[in-house]
Amino acid sequence: MDRINGANTIDIGGGRRGFRDRNLVSGLSGTQVTAAHLNAVQEEVMGVIEAAGITPAAGNWTQLLGGLTALFGGGGSLVAPTGWQRLPGGMIVQWGFEGRAARTLSATANIIFPIPFPNACFVVIPTIDFDNAGLMDMAAAADTPSLTGVSLIAGTWIASGEGAEVRTFGWRWIALGR
Repeated sequence: MDRINGANTIDIGGGRRGFRDRNLVSGLSGTQVTAAHLNAVQEEVMGVIEAAGITPAAGNWTQLLGGLTALFGGGGSLVAPTGWQRLPGGMIVQWGFEGRAARTLSATANIIFPIPFPNACFVVIPTIDFDNAGLMDMAAAADTPSLTGVSLIAGTWIASGEGAEVRTFGWRWIALGR
């Protein structure tokens, strides 16, 4: 993109071309606004909006800010134990805690993310959060995540016949996406 290059520009300092107001008293014409300049400004703005994956919409005057936020970070809820943060480049980190409860040692929990991922959830990493002893032999896994949530799974390697044992535990998880 270049600075305005129509007739009657002025130097606004350092050799930079700028706009001049029309002055009827002194007979000075204002700067000629060219289609090339307006198209350049339009396409620079639209480039940011579209790169962020936002569909341009007439009447929505927040799309440039939304695009800049999506591409370069900003926005989030840093509340513990559940929250999210949008990082520069558009990566989103979300985390949460599925509360401790009495569960069998092969349980699942359906997690709803704090915000939907706009494009993809790349990975969910769960861990077991527990109250009572004896759960060191447990593992946590995540089913295939969607844009809005995931099922977490707890499993154990305890010998057969003991799988129905009830313990108090929960999950902590982190999800990465865009």
